[in-house]
Amino acid sequence: MRVHRSGYQRLLGLALGMWALIAPGGRTVQAQGFVYNVVYRPPEARYFVLETPHFEVIYEEGAGAEARETAARLEANLPAVQALVGARSRLRMPVVINRFNDRSNGYVTPLPFKQEIEAVSIKGAVLSPRYRSWIQTVAPHELVHAVHADFQEGFGVGEVVRWLSPDLSRTLNLTIPPGIAEGAAVLYESSLEEGRAGRLNHAFFTMVYRAALMSDRPWSLAQMLERSAYTFPFDRHYLGGAYLFRFLHEQGKTDFFPRATRLHYRFPLLGYGVNLWYGARTWPRSLRKALQDSLRAGEVRRVAALGPVTVPTRIAGARGVMHHRPRWLDAHTLVAYVFGYDVTAGLYRIDARTGRRTLLSVQALPEDRFFSFDADSSALLFARYEPDPLVPIRRVAEVFRLELATGRVTRLTRGGRVMTPAAAPDGGVWALRNEGQYNRWVRLTGPSSFEPVADWTRARFVSLHPSPDGKEVAVIVNLEGHQGLFRATLDAGGRVTLAPWVGFAGASVYDAAWSADGRYLLFTADRGGIANVYALEVRTGQVRRMTNARYGAMEPALSPDGRTLAFIHYEHERYDLVRIPFTFEAGQVVPPEATRFFDRVDWEAWLREPPAPSMPLAEPRPYRSLAHLRPRMLLPTFRLDAPADRPGDTRLGPGYGLMLHGTDPLQRWTFGAEGFFQKERVWGSLAVRTSLLPVYPMLRLFRRPETVRANVVDAEGQTVETVRLGREERGGDLTFSFPLTLESNVHRTSLLLSVQGGYRQERLFDRNGRYLTGFTGRYTVSPALSFVYRLRRNIRDLVPHQGLVLGGFAERDVAVEDGPARAAHVGQAHLYLPWLKSINGGLRLHATVLDQNRGGIFDLEAFMPRGHEDVFLGRGTFVKYGGEYVQPLWFIDNGLFLLPFYFKALYAFGFAETLHDVARPADRVSSVGAGLGLQFRFFYVLDLELRVAAAYRVEDRRWRVVYR
Repeated sequence: MRVHRSGYQRLLGLALGMWALIAPGGRTVQAQGFVYNVVYRPPEARYFVLETPHFEVIYEEGAGAEARETAARLEANLPAVQALVGARSRLRMPVVINRFNDRSNGYVTPLPFKQEIEAVSIKGAVLSPRYRSWIQTVAPHELVHAVHADFQEGFGVGEVVRWLSPDLSRTLNLTIPPGIAEGAAVLYESSLEEGRAGRLNHAFFTMVYRAALMSDRPWSLAQMLERSAYTFPFDRHYLGGAYLFRFLHEQGKTDFFPRATRLHYRFPLLGYGVNLWYGARTWPRSLRKALQDSLRAGEVRRVAALGPVTVPTRIAGARGVMHHRPRWLDAHTLVAYVFGYDVTAGLYRIDARTGRRTLLSVQALPEDRFFSFDADSSALLFARYEPDPLVPIRRVAEVFRLELATGRVTRLTRGGRVMTPAAAPDGGVWALRNEGQYNRWVRLTGPSSFEPVADWTRARFVSLHPSPDGKEVAVIVNLEGHQGLFRATLDAGGRVTLAPWVGFAGASVYDAAWSADGRYLLFTADRGGIANVYALEVRTGQVRRMTNARYGAMEPALSPDGRTLAFIHYEHERYDLVRIPFTFEAGQVVPPEATRFFDRVDWEAWLREPPAPSMPLAEPRPYRSLAHLRPRMLLPTFRLDAPADRPGDTRLGPGYGLMLHGTDPLQRWTFGAEGFFQKERVWGSLAVRTSLLPVYPMLRLFRRPETVRANVVDAEGQTVETVRLGREERGGDLTFSFPLTLESNVHRTSLLLSVQGGYRQERLFDRNGRYLTGFTGRYTVSPALSFVYRLRRNIRDLVPHQGLVLGGFAERDVAVEDGPARAAHVGQAHLYLPWLKSINGGLRLHATVLDQNRGGIFDLEAFMPRGHEDVFLGRGTFVKYGGEYVQPLWFIDNGLFLLPFYFKALYAFGFAETLHDVARPADRVSSVGAGLGLQFRFFYVLDLELRVAAAYRVEDRRWRVVYR
């Protein structure tokens, strides 16, 4: 759940007041002329519209129940959310509900303004399980972002911008530290369900902040409120923002957010430090100190009240390494899911005596990190998200089998939408199949066929754990926000009988594992607000707490001999694999009445009864894209070009104009138009694009200026000088783009094909605007290809450490009205090598071939070896090859709060590259050099990179300073 930041980079220049797009050499690059992207959705997905007083709920066919619940919850929560934000204007927004994606989420985007929710509930312990439904989890949270985005109070920059573009005004409202936006939403979500739900009441959320607070590296205010780039946890801004908001409210400063938002709306270009000071009525440094002093004092008291804490023996662990779901393979070996700063995500075999890690299979598991052994422990069963080749926003959960002896991975389902597989007693495979915000317990009967085992209307099964003898199954179930252990038995006909086993009134159960002899069932629960390991003696029903963790102990596994308990122990920036001796009698007894919550409620009604209609709604109507297509942005534009390199270079000068852009809520159509005045002439463009087809057709008409490098020759044809001339282009083209995702897990393999065909006329002009040539017309085709093969990078890799990238593009005239036809082709290859991945080093070898029948077809500055950007390439075939090595020096991950700068990483790089003419191999230019790079974030949303290097030009023995 988040504020969707896609598109902010395209609009930050607008947020500063104007639309300025500047490219080296005066060439304007405008991302195909669109502010609003198109989104390709499954062609079978049909949408309908439900109207409420404040929302237009656009839902996929089959998600009608979720749509009605969403509408009711949004309308019910709107007054309280508006009070939190301080908004008084009438809200009206689209809300899109999809059910085709298994990788669930929800987000608000200002471009276009809408809320979008995946109806399939998120898995694992990422969010609090204590909500009554997934819709109640996600919709109120996103409503806070929506009301905040639409805030309009007081005259200032935001109001002036809103006259022309409400969407841009909403973008400005959200251009703040993300921790502020998420902190407000988390605070509100945590006030629902009488304080028992929400992340501020969720043990897996609060333990992370507590551990960071008491570490030797407590977070600065910038770290608390900015998105982490390379340091765990990556939801740090949710944590820091939520605790900051709660502290301010506890101090009586409930008007902090309205005051700060009001000032930001009026003056959004100050950086958020001034807003924070104005809203909280205290300086940011003083506020951070007061917050940390208060929370640290409370944490000291909390830990003291715990008594003696469990001190386990570490099997494996390091800062930045995350272990999950350990399972004993034999008396001395465990299997766990591991990933980290310099550790590739995957399933690993771990020696319980030495901690030595051996890779079994490179895999990225879903949020629950669930895997299980098959019946004879010779293989692992797991699920992972598989990309839809044609639909970029769709991921489908599929089940796989990993053979431990060979490492062979076999896919068991296709189009399954199934998670958490477990071995059935009869040798088959059970799994949980997504059905909207609920799921079904099914048996796999074929790659695309499933047989229901248990089919309740409103079941949210979390995981299945068959007993060693196969006679019963421990099932973790979430019923109306109460998550506990149930015992399932199957009769001869395969019918399931479900009975409650362990349930706590104020706590949730998260994972479970049997002892080898079936005597004990180990599980994790957050009773008392801290995740700890518990053991259930199956015969007696007695429950004991086996750990007393300071922050969190979870995901237990008992060794085959029953003497060693392995589990995951959380400390700041690490999930360590640890062990303690297991003696059931040594655990702290949990009173039997505390474990019998489900005996006191009508849980069977929760399973079977559909929710009552919560508000009257009009009949839905079909969604029509063109009926919803409208202009959303009318803004002034301002253009600059680069300064002249030589006295004779042509300058375009400043350009002034207007642009108009629009789309529909599902983003099936988008259009963009611009008219501007530059170089004493009127220019413009019009483009329309649709995602109704997977090839994304786009039609464009244009008349535009640019500058190109050209040789000036004398009467004898000898080059006198190389200068930049102006070039006017006018015409139209039709483009088809076909992206194909073949693999997207740890490795990424994808293909992008595009072809553009069109007619254009062009003529040259000098620096005084005088035309040097007449129009020449040409019919041109421009194909392009990009193939990414098994590209892979770890969390702290600045560049990939493995993979191959092939690409090529061309421009060819198929018919010319006057003069010679132009033809230029570029092919390139980038090979990433894993030799230094243990220190996050990135080594890239690259080669590029250019063939052109004249110069000036492409802008080739980036093609030239560094330090030789001013060299002109004419007709011929040219080859460039070389290498680059990038080494991180410092993962800063910190910033200046009073100024909107956040520094991510500092790195060094070295390079060597050479280019030569194939026809004249001795005619070459080469350079070697090294430099420093800095990755940083500006104004909270724009990621930038600064590079400076010294390039030694080998042939003429000269040094040049370069910035790429």
